[in-house]
Amino acid sequence: MLMKVDEVLMLVICNSFGQERSVYGAYHLLKGKKSAQTIQDGHFFAALPYFGLLKHLKREEINDIIHSFEERGMAKRLADDRIEITEKGRKRIEEYFEQRTYLMYLQGWSYDYLAKIFWQRFTLYIQTLTHVHEQSFQFYPVSHNKSIQRWVKQTLPSTKGERAEQLVELYKECETFLLTCYKEQAQSFVLQLSGVTQIGHTLLQVARILNRPFDEVRIMHIACIHQLLATVTEEEDKFPRLSMFTKDLTKAATLTESTKATLDYLKRGLTVDQIAAKRKLKKATIEDHIVELALEEEKFSIDHYVGLNEQEEILQAAEQLNTHKLREIKLLVNEQISYFMIRLTLAKRRL
Repeated sequence: MLMKVDEVLMLVICNSFGQERSVYGAYHLLKGKKSAQTIQDGHFFAALPYFGLLKHLKREEINDIIHSFEERGMAKRLADDRIEITEKGRKRIEEYFEQRTYLMYLQGWSYDYLAKIFWQRFTLYIQTLTHVHEQSFQFYPVSHNKSIQRWVKQTLPSTKGERAEQLVELYKECETFLLTCYKEQAQSFVLQLSGVTQIGHTLLQVARILNRPFDEVRIMHIACIHQLLATVTEEEDKFPRLSMFTKDLTKAATLTESTKATLDYLKRGLTVDQIAAKRKLKKATIEDHIVELALEEEKFSIDHYVGLNEQEEILQAAEQLNTHKLREIKLLVNEQISYFMIRLTLAKRRL
C-alpha cells in the first residue's frame, strides 16, 4: 500500500522523537502549534523543517494513522501515546525520501511565513506585469489581499521599457532556478501562474493534471518555494529580481507574541515572578517564554538563571543518559537543579 505524505511526515517525526515524546507532540508540530513545548521539541529532535506543513490535520485522524503503521509493521504502540518505529518503518522513510529528494528542502519553521508572502506577491506581480505590458488593464486579480496589492503597485516599473526588461529578467531567473527542481515541481510552479493568455490553475487542478495526490503536490510545491527562498537568500546577486519579493521581510517571525511581551519586561530588568504578576500569568508560562528565547535568540544568555557549573552538570547527565527526558536527567543531577534549569540548558545547547 502506498503511503500518503501526511503518514510519511508523521512517521519521520515520531522516528526523530524516538520514544521520548507522544504522537500528539508530532501532531502539534505538524499543525504548527506555536507553544514553547512544541518549539522546543522541534529544536531538540531536528524536526522543525516539518513545522506547520499539515495545518489541516485533525486530531481524530492520528489514531487511524498510528493503527495503519501497526498494521503494516512500521511501528509498535507503547504506553502514554508513544510509538516505536520499527526497522521496516525506518526503511520506508529512507525509500520515500530517496524517491522524493525535494523533501530535503522543506524548512517549515524558517520559511512558512516568507513562503506565503512570496507566493502571493509573485503570482500577482507576474499577472499584473504581463497585463500592463500588453496594455490590458482589466483583469481579475489572483490576490485580494490589500497589502499584497499595495506592494505590487509600488514595486511595478513605471515605464514600458523597464517592464519589458523585467519580464525577460524574471523569466530567465525562474528558468535558471526551475531547472534545478523536479520536472513536476517546475510544472506545478508554472501552471499556477496567470498572464494575459493563461489563467493560473489551483493546486487541486494541478494535482489532477499531474495525476498525483493533492497533498503530495501541495508539499512538493511548498518544498519548491522553500528551496527558491534558500537559493535566493544565498545567491542574491544571481537572482536580483526574485530576491526583491522578500527583501523587505525578515526571516520568519519566530518568537510568539506572548514571548515578545515577556522579553520586553526582561529588558527592563524584571524577574520571572515580577513578570508573572504583571502579566497575570503562571510562573511556569514565563519560564516557557524564557526557554523559547534561549532557543531562538542566539545572544540570549541563560547564565543569570543557570550557573555555569549547573549547566555543565546538566549537559553531562544528558550526554551520559543519551536522552532529553527531563525526569531522568533530574534524578541524576543535584537536587537543587530545577526542571526549568534543565530545560533552559538543553535549549541553549541547541543553538
